[in-house]
Amino acid sequence: MNELYVAVYHRHVEKAIRLIEKQTTDINYRNKFGISILHLACKKTYTTRILKTLLSQRRHLDVNATDVDGKTALHNLCEQDWPDALRLLLADPRVSVSEQCSSGLTPLHESCYLGHCDMVNILVRHPDLDINAKNKNGRTSLYCTCAGYAESSKREKIVRCILEDERTALDIREAKQCLEQAEQTNMMDPIDLGILMCSTKGIPLEKLFTGQELEIALQRSSQNLSKSARNIVEYD
Repeated sequence: MNELYVAVYHRHVEKAIRLIEKQTTDINYRNKFGISILHLACKKTYTTRILKTLLSQRRHLDVNATDVDGKTALHNLCEQDWPDALRLLLADPRVSVSEQCSSGLTPLHESCYLGHCDMVNILVRHPDLDINAKNKNGRTSLYCTCAGYAESSKREKIVRCILEDERTALDIREAKQCLEQAEQTNMMDPIDLGILMCSTKGIPLEKLFTGQELEIALQRSSQNLSKSARNIVEYD
């Protein structure tokens, strides 16, 4: 097996760095599962030193190599809550930020489902991000956040981050599906989520709620507008 791969796998940092800087080392080695050294550096090491040194070999390093599941090193990284490493990797313009694996998941899907708020914030700021990408089941990152199992407060922050991005597209069908998932997973009050969706995406409340729920939603929405107006006056 590749000596560098073994060193990175076992987190032998100094040895790994020496091998990376050695001209004869194959830095693009992949095992039988397609896992590259960069995959490992983004998942196993928990030190940015190896990652920095790998990325310094820009002419030779394949930053978008995929494993047998079609996942890139960025997918691996987004399964972790490691913002410093994410900033490093995304600084390389060759990195495909919205690459989809064999099941259609993007790195954003991974971070959203796991509730990694800081990772999502960094990804969303990337100009090339496809924030509306869907997996093979037709699910967006917004839906995966609502259906995830991470702490509710973290998922609520992620939902707000995605909805407030002007690139996010949301139709009535998906909005209702997200409301159902949010209620089932106790992410946040479905009416509050519905109001947020409507206010950020221009959806009429009547499209999401009926009867008593609609009355409550209209009342809360009116209260929110009044509160916002008061805050503006106080700020002025």
